[in-house]
Amino acid sequence: MGLIHFLAAIAAFSVIILYICDFKWEMRLINSVFLLVFIGLSLRILSAFITEGYPGDIQCFKDWSKMLSEDGFSSFYSSDAFTDYPPGYMYVLFILGKAKDFFRIETDAAFTLLIKMPAILFDILTSVFIYKISEKRMDKKTAWLIGLIYAVNPAVILDSSVWGQVDSVYSFFLILSIYYLASDKIIRSFGLFAIALIVKPQSLIMSPVYIFYVYNYIRKNGFKKESITNIIDGITVGLFVIVGGILPFTKALDATDVIVQYINTLKSYPYASLNAFNLYAVFGGNWASINDIFILMPYSLWSIIFIVLITIGSIGLLKRNSSKGNYFFVGALLFISTFMFSVKVHERYLFTAIPFMLMAYVYNKDKRIFLLYLSLSLSFFINVSDVLYMTLKGLEQEFLEAPMMIIGFLNLFIIGFMAYTAFFSFSASPSLERYGILKGRKEDYTFFKIKKTRAFAPLGKKDYIYMGILMFLYSVIAFYNLGNTYAPETLFKLEKEEKVVIELESDQYIESLQYFVGLKPDKEFKIFVSEDYINWEEAASLETKGVFSWKDAAIEREAKYVALEASEKDCSFFEIALRGEGHKLIPISSKDAPELVDEQGMVPEVSTYKNSTYFDEIYHARTAYEIINGIKIYENTHPPLGKAIISVGILLFGMNPFGWRFMGTLCGVLMVPFIYLFARNIFKSSKWAFFTAFIFTFDFMHFAQTRIATIDSYTCIFIMGMYYFMYQYYTMSFYDTKLSKTMLPLFLSGVFTGLAISVKWQGVYALAGIAVIFFITIYDRFREYKYAKEYGIETIEKAFFPNTIKTFAACVVFFIVVPVIIYLLSYLSYFNTPGYSGIKDILKNQMDMFSYHSELVSTHPYASPWWQWPVMIRPIFYFSKTLPDGLKMGISSFGNPALWWTGIIALFYTIYLWSVKKNKNALFIMISYGSQFLPWVLISRTTYIYHYFPSVIFVAMMITYMFKDIINRKDKRFTHLYMAVFILLFILFYPVLSGMPVDSSYVYNFLKWFNSWQLII
Repeated sequence: MGLIHFLAAIAAFSVIILYICDFKWEMRLINSVFLLVFIGLSLRILSAFITEGYPGDIQCFKDWSKMLSEDGFSSFYSSDAFTDYPPGYMYVLFILGKAKDFFRIETDAAFTLLIKMPAILFDILTSVFIYKISEKRMDKKTAWLIGLIYAVNPAVILDSSVWGQVDSVYSFFLILSIYYLASDKIIRSFGLFAIALIVKPQSLIMSPVYIFYVYNYIRKNGFKKESITNIIDGITVGLFVIVGGILPFTKALDATDVIVQYINTLKSYPYASLNAFNLYAVFGGNWASINDIFILMPYSLWSIIFIVLITIGSIGLLKRNSSKGNYFFVGALLFISTFMFSVKVHERYLFTAIPFMLMAYVYNKDKRIFLLYLSLSLSFFINVSDVLYMTLKGLEQEFLEAPMMIIGFLNLFIIGFMAYTAFFSFSASPSLERYGILKGRKEDYTFFKIKKTRAFAPLGKKDYIYMGILMFLYSVIAFYNLGNTYAPETLFKLEKEEKVVIELESDQYIESLQYFVGLKPDKEFKIFVSEDYINWEEAASLETKGVFSWKDAAIEREAKYVALEASEKDCSFFEIALRGEGHKLIPISSKDAPELVDEQGMVPEVSTYKNSTYFDEIYHARTAYEIINGIKIYENTHPPLGKAIISVGILLFGMNPFGWRFMGTLCGVLMVPFIYLFARNIFKSSKWAFFTAFIFTFDFMHFAQTRIATIDSYTCIFIMGMYYFMYQYYTMSFYDTKLSKTMLPLFLSGVFTGLAISVKWQGVYALAGIAVIFFITIYDRFREYKYAKEYGIETIEKAFFPNTIKTFAACVVFFIVVPVIIYLLSYLSYFNTPGYSGIKDILKNQMDMFSYHSELVSTHPYASPWWQWPVMIRPIFYFSKTLPDGLKMGISSFGNPALWWTGIIALFYTIYLWSVKKNKNALFIMISYGSQFLPWVLISRTTYIYHYFPSVIFVAMMITYMFKDIINRKDKRFTHLYMAVFILLFILFYPVLSGMPVDSSYVYNFLKWFNSWQLII
């Protein structure tokens, strides 16, 4: 009951929040504020249970609250306990300790929630305060959205609810202090600043603002008695708060222990960077001593130089513009600059810059500031989540190099952009508003038009012909030599030390043994031979390497009888064959196991991809077979849907190479009309739709990747579907189209989201891109609403909020509920196998998958990091075989150079289209491409070039834009020449994409363009 009582107290505190913020108690306003509080509080309480939090901080807070509750304040800093926090927050912990006893909170989880609650509540208080300030400067609905944007910010939730830190506490007092400072309410401001200081010393970062204010206040008002008195009063109040806060922790008014604590806190952690992804961490200074040399000088000296420059620069900015908005803007700049260039900085020092930047946006209404707010949130989230995750995994100080460098450079870019915005864009006038959108000025909307739903032209005869030609051509080359339509099917299991005998028609020379292995790889067995069935000689000791594949082993003995003996249990085979003189098949029989030699007509002359599994087919084709036959699932590192789809091909054509590859290849065929339709909608042209589909169809990876029985083909086509239907929504407006009609593409996009994630979690990356596109679309509707409100277009003004709320509600269903249902339904295919019978087993599988992928740090000769993919430094090498006649077979997956390398140039053109020409389609393509590619930058596990496959869809579209806008306009022959080169390259590389036998000299002389390309062995 203690926790219930405590939650009731939280509800009461929510009411107190409203009272503190001095809102007018109008019913409409009460509802909106309560909704804001409810949403923010609910998200945080739920998030608080994700993990206990950062172990060291949470445990310290718990121990300190107990100490303060039991022993009081005076002996706290004189004890032998570790106490590295100043007195301010100790009052809160004292209250928490008393609350724990009063409410009889016994469980550790409830106590953890109690410890996290102050930071959570101050988060809410901050969001409500931002709402209140926003309401004074914009309409209430927009103000509420601004408050909500902070309330639901994942970076803010991560810091307080998940980590359990209290940065929101001192940040709130700093925000209030700066708000009152800019309003010339000096006493309130200095008093609040003092509270922030005794809560956390990091508040000193804001000192330059207060120094400037004192200078500016006296400059404006002169050295008059009143102005000097006001400053002195403010400083006095601040000192009074500090002294008053310290006194209860002293013994006989001796503050030595507290002062020593402050000094030790400032001296602690003498490192250049403490997990902060800043300048020093980027260049190897994470956990390096501050006395180590960094570019000719110690880190500590560089830090002093930077602090001086930061102080001068911030004062200079305030001198240029001393508006309220700039106070907050400079405050954000101080925190990120200190974070980036000062020593002894933790990963969380950036936190306060986030609410400060949002406050700056409230005052200035400049979209660049809002972009900076989002960038700071992203930077903080990645940095802190990485530190927390690695700490919880017991890998403290071992962080991912790629995120550290990327986020470090992102932060440098943010600082540069902030400086540019401040010095070259912001006016020295009292307000920055003249650089934003000013109310009531129609000329500011000259660039703006109300968007209308774009109608797509129906397909014509030409479209069907184009799609039909491409599908036919690709079907022929894709299904040709895909694999045998037969394979041995009767399985024989040999138990440990069990022996079966195979008899030959006569005593003769045995060159080799061929065997088609079953489901249990790496099982050891021995081969014995005999001429008289009495005397046996061991001829070989072998292992059942791989599954559903033919293996060869040299025997080179005279014998009439051959025996197989298992050294381990579950040693299984589908077929055994013997080869004699001239590699001829020897007729054999077996009384012990007739099913072991009953399909001799299927024995191949040599093992190749046509009759055996290769690469990851040993996992996915095997799992499909296990699904069909109710056998315990071996491969559980990906969700079931991809393997279930493979099983459809097996059910249709049997457990043979053609059967287990059929669905993937069919998927590759279906991608052709899919991308054609996608491109036709974007480019509004049959000609350019054909061009896009053509270059994608004859891309090397599209061919090689869809002919192997892995699950990437299904992920790719489902991701294509996600974006295809989201593009339809992107081009619609719920102002001129029936709302229900706009819901259909959202629903279909959600369905494809569920399908993609049910094949591979890689679909989550696409979902992130879908979300960005969706919010951009809603933002466009919001801008239209603002325009309509300004100029009295009532139909739009009245439609925005009802339609937006309904759309958001629908998206919760379409992109959360529907995908979850599809994901769970995909596990039905597992329910006829041992180990899967309910939701508990599904949840366990999620944990197993997460552990596998998060901890996968293995070496692979053909692995490659993300930055190598577009330039194809390391293709993935799947299969190679030397045939008896000396020819070679090889299969690799990589891109057509005409597409992938041209795509690098096209990417820059697409960026230009969006940034300069404001092309909305270019923005859509960039987001789609980036969401598939950029997440891999943050992945530490082993990666391969085939992870780039979904990105190729959008690379083809970028190239189409470049040819359509530039190359084709100059000379159409260049477009035709490019397509001819495309086909020529496909034909040239076809042997190493398909496994076609070829002379090795051809590969080495014409195809091996780089030493890192291993196309045959």
